[in-house]
Amino acid sequence: MQEAITTARRRRPFTILGMVLALITLGAFLFVATRGTGSATPSGVSGNTGNRSEVVAKVDIPARATITSDMLTVSKVTAAAPQSFASVSDIAGKTEHFPLIDIKAGQPLLANELVTSTTSVPGSGPQFLDIPQGFVALTIPTSEETGVAGYIQPGDYIGIIAVVDKAGVTTSKTVFNNVHVIRVGTATTTIAPGRTGPTATVSSGTGSSLTVVMNECDAEYVTWFLAAATLRYTLENYQDYNQGVVNNPQTDPACAIDKATGVTNADVAKRFGSDVVP
Repeated sequence: MQEAITTARRRRPFTILGMVLALITLGAFLFVATRGTGSATPSGVSGNTGNRSEVVAKVDIPARATITSDMLTVSKVTAAAPQSFASVSDIAGKTEHFPLIDIKAGQPLLANELVTSTTSVPGSGPQFLDIPQGFVALTIPTSEETGVAGYIQPGDYIGIIAVVDKAGVTTSKTVFNNVHVIRVGTATTTIAPGRTGPTATVSSGTGSSLTVVMNECDAEYVTWFLAAATLRYTLENYQDYNQGVVNNPQTDPACAIDKATGVTNADVAKRFGSDVVP
């Protein structure tokens, strides 16, 4: 009996140590289980609450669409996604934004999924042109001699000079300035592999045409000069963009596309002078 008591006393420290280890293991298990059940809802998911602002789509936004403020809302999250926005005005403010991909309602809008120019939006076909509201695109012929030796590039502003021979007298006059060039040559589509499948990039290179934008009424005058005169172009310095208002298509009064009534010799003489009418 005495021997059994002695053996039990010798084993007592190991028994206590085992109990302590068991309690530590149980406590660690409960701590991890409690942390797991209390995790936050992922960013951008409806119902998530927190103290960080994150702009998410209020409705489905298709790729290449112009993002407006009514498409967006601000969600409170515990941790904002990388490259997300905190304010609707950051996206739908003075600068227009266009999504590269379809964005579903409730998803956050990320900077690496948006561009500020439609020419940067890849698609399955030719991209649409950057035509401001109230303007139209018009293609005019060019060459090395008439088009500044090919130095005119998309985004430049040019002047248009009309050269007219009338009764042995040659007249040269600038009829338009600050004409915005949005394409040079014919658009070409290049297909390249992407992470989510093939993507198409539309570009333009040197060619025999310039695509410009102006209102419908000014486009009729340019078309008249194309038929009745010889045109040459000047390339403006960037510091002169939008300087002056005379014959500047960027500041001409609005002309709705259904209000253009046509151009005659009398109209050209009244606006630009009779010396440019053959």
